[in-house]
Amino acid sequence: MGERADEHLKQLAHAQEGIFDISGILEKWEASRKKLEKTSFDSINISDKAMNLSKEGKKLATELLSKYSQLAEKPDTDGIKDLEGLLEETVMAFQRLREVALLSSDTAHSLEQEAAMQREIAENVAASIDLIGRSINQAVACAELCEIKEVPFSI
Repeated sequence: MGERADEHLKQLAHAQEGIFDISGILEKWEASRKKLEKTSFDSINISDKAMNLSKEGKKLATELLSKYSQLAEKPDTDGIKDLEGLLEETVMAFQRLREVALLSSDTAHSLEQEAAMQREIAENVAASIDLIGRSINQAVACAELCEIKEVPFSI
């Protein structure tokens, strides 16, 4: 019976080592998750700034177009048409920039949600591993107790 208990103790010791290895992996996962979350927040801030800047740029270009229209009473129609076309293109470019910035912002918000999901998963896995570790420790203690009961105790 002693050999059997020794074998069980060896198996449990290997299981404990596995739990320690998994704990190290979880620590790396957690560090990676934190980095992902920080990057997501940075991305959100940058995208929001880009959206605000593009909105402001579009507003300025629209005002320039309006002022230009007021000053367009001069007879140089070819130059006015060229300038008008350029200003319209500028307004459209700012609109496209804003649309891209909005898409970037939405993507960054999705990344942040994914990082939060990773945090939840990591917490659940850690809790499960903790439970397994406690169970293994209890099994080891039980096996050791059984081993002690088999050995006659003498003073």
